[in-house]
Amino acid sequence: MIELYPTTTPDGALAAEELVDLQHQISLLQLKSAACAARLAKSDYWDYAGSNSAIDWIRFNCHLTDKAAGDLVAVGRTSESLPESTQAMEAGEIGYSHLVVMARTAEATGKAFDETKLLKLAREHTPGMFYFKCQHYRHSLDAKGYAREQADLVENRHLSLSAAEDGCLLINGVLDPVGGAAVRT
Repeated sequence: MIELYPTTTPDGALAAEELVDLQHQISLLQLKSAACAARLAKSDYWDYAGSNSAIDWIRFNCHLTDKAAGDLVAVGRTSESLPESTQAMEAGEIGYSHLVVMARTAEATGKAFDETKLLKLAREHTPGMFYFKCQHYRHSLDAKGYAREQADLVENRHLSLSAAEDGCLLINGVLDPVGGAAVRT
């Protein structure tokens, strides 16, 4: 139940409660979608349909971004090996976004993955902060491998500036985390 603060209207509290409930229902539907996405990825349907990959098929036919489609497949592939996290999401203790981070971390760390340890962090943090906690966790397990990934990000960065016909400056690029932080500040 959402708390009704003394100076707020009951409608605001009702809207807040409804929003939390709706987002939980959406998380449950996303988990179902993830299971379907994993089944599709295991099949050859997407290939016969003319797509380059299951993620490509999902992106096009479900009107999702590449990342959202990839997240569905990742969660679907790993959810059976994440029983505590899946149960916590179903109970509303964490959201689907937490489960995505958990699945991506499980894929990246393999047998060293510790669901119980990370689930505690997921319950304590927002999905964004949990992502950074998982990055630290990955670094603690394999500092050299993590450093290689970061070096790859640096190698693959690019930035281009061009002018539009009306004189506007167009900026296009991909920055590594350090470069991105520099732009933000």
